Amino acid sequence: YKYVKIHDLEKTKTILFNLAESLGLRGKILLAEEGINGCLSGNGKDIKNFKKKIKKNTKFSDIEFKESFASKHTFK
Repeated sequence: YKYVKIHDLEKTKTILFNLAESLGLRGKILLAEEGINGCLSGNGKDIKNFKKKIKKNTKFSDIEFKESFASKHTFK
């Protein structure tokens, strides 16, 4: 999670949804005007790609990710 002002919720939601979907990730990302929180599953390469791309957004450039590992998708 990261506390940060997000004024363009719908645009940010669409960007993150499309990115996660394009990488085959599953899970949830919660957005609010005061920040972001979420949990995703996918293969390591795609998760790494998602983190790299999300950090390009100045709002999320210093976001810290917590990781755990599983042998398959943990979300439907």
